[in-house]
Amino acid sequence: MKVYIDGSYGTTGLALKQRLEQLKEYEIVELDFDQRKNLAARIHAANNSDIAITCLPNEATKEIAPHITVPLIDTSTQYRTDPDWVYGFSELNNRSQIQNASRIANPGCHASGFLALVVPLRLAGIISSDEVLSCSSITGYSGGGHNMISDYERSDRPKYYKFPRPYALELKHKHLKEMRIIANLDTDPIFMPMVADNYSGMCVSIPLAIKNNSVENIMEAYKTFYKDSKLINVSEFNNCEGIENGFLNPFYKEGLDSLDIVVIGNENEVYLNALFDNLGKGAAGSTLQCLNIRTGHEEILGLKL
Repeated sequence: MKVYIDGSYGTTGLALKQRLEQLKEYEIVELDFDQRKNLAARIHAANNSDIAITCLPNEATKEIAPHITVPLIDTSTQYRTDPDWVYGFSELNNRSQIQNASRIANPGCHASGFLALVVPLRLAGIISSDEVLSCSSITGYSGGGHNMISDYERSDRPKYYKFPRPYALELKHKHLKEMRIIANLDTDPIFMPMVADNYSGMCVSIPLAIKNNSVENIMEAYKTFYKDSKLINVSEFNNCEGIENGFLNPFYKEGLDSLDIVVIGNENEVYLNALFDNLGKGAAGSTLQCLNIRTGHEEILGLKL
């Protein structure tokens, strides 16, 4: 199976390429480095593959996508809410659509955690469409791409880089649209992302007041929804390896492609947490998962559980 990755020198593209190089089921179609910005050469490479993957900024994706005639998986934000594209979160009942799709939009990292927590509770009637949700997310700095990685790893970086730093302070993060639309909410969540001094890993958290429900009902909703999932695990508070001495380690899924849901709560409120790797289930891992499904391979081929 020939695969062309447009943008294989970026953070997500490179991580995906390194994974595919270890799998005999896939053959990577490559361009010379000096051809990486040659549109005609890129289109030719894509259309001479069995499937193409774009790991590019939005504008670059918009430039090439209309010219690609083979199945395409895109990792940018450009097409995630486009009705002509299939949203590539297979656990949200999209697996059969992904299997037959000509266009697949891979989810954003923050959105993946948010939707993993919200969609099952929306479908169970525990969260209503008019609920105004608050959400925080702390992520490793690799989510910011090469520039942020360089900033965090340089020897003369500012001292305050060691602290978690909220960003997107204007409350207009690029993942908000897909968070609202895919979860079928009336309004955007109040969302505050943070970047931390850790290469990868992340924790997306949502506080929720319990209304005529219980922690047990919420846990049951998650367990029922994800009962057949090989990548999403639902953990009891007292049975979560990421909790030690009363502290939740937001980065304990670093290097893995699975996602853990941890529910912490009492009779009045719950704290919903999705823990995963921003480069795993939040980027290259989920792209490989979509690729596997679309090409008819085992869904978890090449993934680290």
